[in-house]
Formats: sequence, C-alpha cells, structure tokens
Amino acid sequence: MVNGKKEIVWQPWGEEAFATAKRLGRPILLDIGATWCHWCHVMEETTYSDEEVRKLVEEYFIPIKVDRDRNPEVDRRYQYLVGSVTGEGGWPLTALLTPDGDLITGGTYFPPKDAGGRPGLRRILRETLELWKGRGKDKGMDTYRLGIGESRTRKPTNEKEIGEFMESVAESLRLSYDEVSGGLGVAPKFPHPVALSLAFALGHARSDTKFTAIASESLRRMGEGGIFDQLGGGFHRYSVDRGWHIPHFEKLSADNAFHLKSYLEAYSVAGDIEFLKTARATTQYVLEVLNQASGGFASSMDADRAPGDDGSYFTWSKKELSELLSREEYKVIQRRFGIGTEGGMPHDPEQNVLFRLFSVAEIASSLELSESQVEELLSSAISKMVQARKRRSTPQVDTSLYAWVNGYLAGSMAQASRVLDLPEALLASERAMAHFCRAELETRGVPHEVTKEGSTVSWGLLEDNVAVLSGLLDLAEVTGKRDYLQKAKTLLGFISQHFQDGSGLLADVAPGVFEGHIPSAAGDKRFPLEDSPLLSPNSSYALSCLRYAGLAEDPEFREVANGLFTAMVPYLKEAGFFAAGAALTGLLLGLEPVKVVVFGSDPAADALFRSALATYLPRKLVLKGDGFGAETLPAEARATLTGKGSKAMALVCTGNRCLPPAFDEAELRQRLAEVSKAH
Repeated sequence: MVNGKKEIVWQPWGEEAFATAKRLGRPILLDIGATWCHWCHVMEETTYSDEEVRKLVEEYFIPIKVDRDRNPEVDRRYQYLVGSVTGEGGWPLTALLTPDGDLITGGTYFPPKDAGGRPGLRRILRETLELWKGRGKDKGMDTYRLGIGESRTRKPTNEKEIGEFMESVAESLRLSYDEVSGGLGVAPKFPHPVALSLAFALGHARSDTKFTAIASESLRRMGEGGIFDQLGGGFHRYSVDRGWHIPHFEKLSADNAFHLKSYLEAYSVAGDIEFLKTARATTQYVLEVLNQASGGFASSMDADRAPGDDGSYFTWSKKELSELLSREEYKVIQRRFGIGTEGGMPHDPEQNVLFRLFSVAEIASSLELSESQVEELLSSAISKMVQARKRRSTPQVDTSLYAWVNGYLAGSMAQASRVLDLPEALLASERAMAHFCRAELETRGVPHEVTKEGSTVSWGLLEDNVAVLSGLLDLAEVTGKRDYLQKAKTLLGFISQHFQDGSGLLADVAPGVFEGHIPSAAGDKRFPLEDSPLLSPNSSYALSCLRYAGLAEDPEFREVANGLFTAMVPYLKEAGFFAAGAALTGLLLGLEPVKVVVFGSDPAADALFRSALATYLPRKLVLKGDGFGAETLPAEARATLTGKGSKAMALVCTGNRCLPPAFDEAELRQRLAEVSKAH
C-alpha cells in the first residue's frame, strides 16, 4: 500500500503465472519496463495507481511485470508482436495476452483514462474483457504473425543482391542525414553508433568525404549537445528535439559502450582533440559511476530522482547559477552552455539543460576577454557547478551486472585505456570480463546476469554471448594475452554450435542451454538482425568472426562471417540504415586486415603505438610484439625479427606481405598511407 492506496500485486514472469491464468481462465496484463525508464515510472505513478485500473486488473486479469534488461528474450518477442499489430514499440510496453501468451492487443504508455489522444488503460482493459468473453476462451485470438520462417526457401544471395543491399543501406544513410543538426532523422533523435561507424568505413573505402562528414559532424553535434552530460560525462539515451538539446535523461551503459568507441574512432579519422575529450569524459563517467567495487559495470543510471521528477539532477535555473557563481563566471557560463536559449525544459523553461552554444574564442570576443581568461573562468565555474550537483540527491544506479552490457563496455574501456593512456580503464575492463568467463564457457557459454554474491542467473541468450565475445577480442588486441584469444575461440565455437539455425542465421536463444519460459504463442525463436540502434547480435557475431580471423590469422572464420552475411541480406533489404551492422560486415569482407605490430617498451615504442592508433583504417589491428602479435606475422617477417635488438619499430602487414620496418612516427605514417591507398 502506497499513500493509503492499494497496489497491483504483480506476478513474476514464468510458467507459474501462465498456469494460474489458464486455471482461472483470465487474460494477462503484461507490463515490460526498466529501472531507468522515465515513462515506466510515470505509468506506475499514475495509471497503475488508479483505483479503477487496479480493481479491473485485480478482478479480471493476471498481471505480470518484466524487466527488459533481465528478460530481453521476452521483451524482443512482445516488442515485435505489439509492433506488428499496432506499429508502436518502446518502453513501457503494455500487452494484453491470452493465457497461452498470444497477443490480444497492446501499446506503450497508456494514461488511466482517455487523454491527449491516447486511449486510457481503463478502456483498453474493458474492451479486452469483452473480446475475451466473446471469443477468446474457445476460439483463440487472431494474432498478426510475421517472421522469417515463411522465407527460408529463398534462393541463395547472389552478387547482384548484395550490391543492391549495400547501396540501399548507403543511400538510406545519405538521405536520412540531418544537414541542420547532424544525426539521422529529425525528432525524437536517437544516436546511431553502428550507422556512423559504417559511414566512416564508406567514406574511407569510397574516398567520399560526404559519408565521413555524416559521421564526424553527427558526433561533433552530439558531443556539444544536451544529450551529452556536459558536467559529469556520459551520454543520455536520446534527444526529444532535433538539435540534441533536450534529452531523455537516463544513461544506459550499453549506449555509452558504443558511443565511447565512436569517439575513439572519430579521433583516429579526424584527429580532432574534441573527440578525444568526449571519449575521456565518458570513460571517467564509467569509472566513477558505473564501475563496481567488486568488479563489473552497472547497467544504467535513472533519469529521475523521485516520483514526478524529470531530469532535475541535470538541469539548472538562471537564479541557481547566478547565486552560485561570480558575476564574471555567470556571464561565461551563460554563453558557453546556452542558458536561457534552446535548452529550456518544455514543462519548466526556467530549468536549463547544458549544451555548448559558443566556443571559447566566441565568448572571449563577445566579452572582450582573452581566451585564457575565459578558460580560467570556465574552469572555476564548472568546478563550483560540479560540487553543487554532488550535493543533490542522485538518480538511482542499477548495479545489476548483465553480460551483454559488460561485454561491450569492457571492450570499449579496454580500447579507451590505450588511446587515452588510462591503465585504470583496462583494469576495470579485465575485472568485469572475469565475472562472465567462467568454467562453463565451452558447455554453457556466458550467463546473462551475475549477482553481487557471484551466482549466475539465466544462460543461453545470444546477445550475452556475442557481447562477451566482442569484449574478449578487444582485450586480446589491447593486452596481447593469448588467454583472451583462446577464450574468444571457445565462445566462437559455442555460439556456432548452439545458436545456428538451419537458415544460416543465429537464433536469440540456445535450445538445451536456455532454461527460461517462452510461451509457444510468442514464438520459440527470434532472429535479431536489425540494429536497434545498437549492433544486432547476428552482425556482432559476423564482425567478431572477421576480427578473430585477422587476429589469429585463421581464414576459416572469414568464411563463417561471409556465410552469415549472405544469409542476413535477404531479410534486411528494406531495413535501411538499421542494417548498418550487416552492411559494415559486407564492406569489411572485401578488405584485407591491416596488422600493425609494435616492438619495444620504451618511449619511442609508445610513440609508434599512439601513432598507429591515431590512423584510421577500417580493418586495422594494432598489436604489441611481446604478445601473440609477432606469432601471427607472415613467416618471412618473423625471420627478420631475429637479432633485431631492442630498438623500437613497427611492422605494417597485410595479407602475406609486410612493408619495411618503421622506426619513427613519420615512417609509420608513410607505411600506413601506402597501405591505405590499396585498402
């Protein structure tokens, strides 16, 4: 009971709740949400606290609540089914089901009663009851079914189809680009890190600056926008407006894993220090907020501090800032972060989201100050604001440790550690990965969740296994440790054996390993092919096969990637840039990996290493000679290493050919430029 009101008694997802529904002959109210989801909180505080809604649910339905992070396989199926019927998707997801799990109707957020053009849940529940009483018990529901099952007799993909697919994705990227504000689409605007990675690769492969600009300008605008936490680092989930000013304030760890890699990649393409600053701030946010003392990364940070809140932890009023800062500091902050302009919150324009409006040079000119004076005032003001924000109550951090989150974030943090020279990021990455690479790796893969006590929850989900695989390959490349490469190979084999379907695609759950409950009406398998907008599990596995083939010099896995790519193409012809992961796989299949192996452990070797990392090539691998890297060089190159002494050098190799050794940064840049022309 809350505030004197009775609450809906939600049942956990599982066979018992469905058995109860069948025994009582009641339909099911399924609510799928997440701890970080603002509108889930709103629906809980308004719709589900409504007395009439509560009575209807209590008397006539079996209510089941699902956390989409804890049960992604449930969320995937009902997002698909509800989207197929209503065109709606997202969180909260509200679905009315038969006791067999078949969909009756559904949608996303529903107010308690009709309002703002949305039907109320009271009405939805009553109409569902009428339908259920009239026909549901005896005749079943006519649920709208779409899937790839009926398409499995398609002819094998040919070169023409592949070419048309690649062009359709590239064209979708080009046409969807927002020339005004960057990003893809208008509003609400989601970041699309996989599509931006494809844009960088297309720009390089086609020598087309338009695609490079799509990616770099989108990332620049995001980093300047309110979607990026200008004080604390890290990215919010998406922007409600076109200009990236007003975000939905939740911060998802998986999003930040992909964004971090995007900014590291952008720096290697453009050499712009601002990209590096954004990557560093994001890395620090992960270390300070998400990194757990016992190892592993928390899954999310909530948008809200309390019921009825909407991002107040992250916003500022003019009054608050004028009282906190000196007059000079306030003038600088007002211009820097656009206080009183486009960052006003729609429901409370006095509260401002911080976004970078003017550069230091522009502020200096407008206030007749030197740039160094502006920098000094900015630094002192931001320090005061950070301390003031720390005194606010903090939104909840969900400390659950999920494999798919930790796999991708561990990989990104490992890459960030060497680009930013932050050994603590690598330590955090290795500790996180240790939670999920267990003795059962060969027989059960990785668990979905690891509790604070170290026990495991659920096994056999594709996204967990491909994410940890990706993280292992990042760690193998960064550390040069053979153990990570061997674990990656074990996981490659496990995924192929347990998730591969007769169609050549990977299903989202592994028969015989997955032990959760999936009603037959919801479909025993789903084949996650589209980026959402994070990398799809099928594309993730294909890209990991390519990386392993390059790291281990094992061409067999290139063919595995090629087989999966050609199997995906027929089902992604209409997906546009949501098929960017598959298109990136197709593009990289046409390129030889470029391997840079750096020898030495002195400052000169460090300089060579940094130079190799700061040069963009789509299939570049940068390894240290004291790890397994030297062992994978062509035989002729290995022979030249005998007696090379301790002098720092780098070998740039592609296929079975290595260029002459580079002994300084200028030589290395020249070697990489030579390879780039043929890449």
